[in-house]
Amino acid sequence: RLIVPDVVIVEEKKVPEKEVSPLRSVLEAIYWNKTNPLATLDGETYRVGDSLQGYEIVAINKSTVLFKGGDGKVVVKDIDEDLRKYRR
Repeated sequence: RLIVPDVVIVEEKKVPEKEVSPLRSVLEAIYWNKTNPLATLDGETYRVGDSLQGYEIVAINKSTVLFKGGDGKVVVKDIDEDLRKYRR
């Protein structure tokens, strides 16, 4: 016979969510191939798995880079959009 003591929760502690600031970076180039895609952001070259400003690069496609923040927020940077925006 299993005897389980009564459990009383006195105080519930909340774990603070990790704040991630907005991704402020310019996607300048994508060097895409199936096995080792690369992306240049703010003059630095990154690959899938690298981190930038608290965001992890989870995918590099032919025209986009997908980031995921520590808070679960997903950000997509589009090469065409960034080039138009920052080359004016």
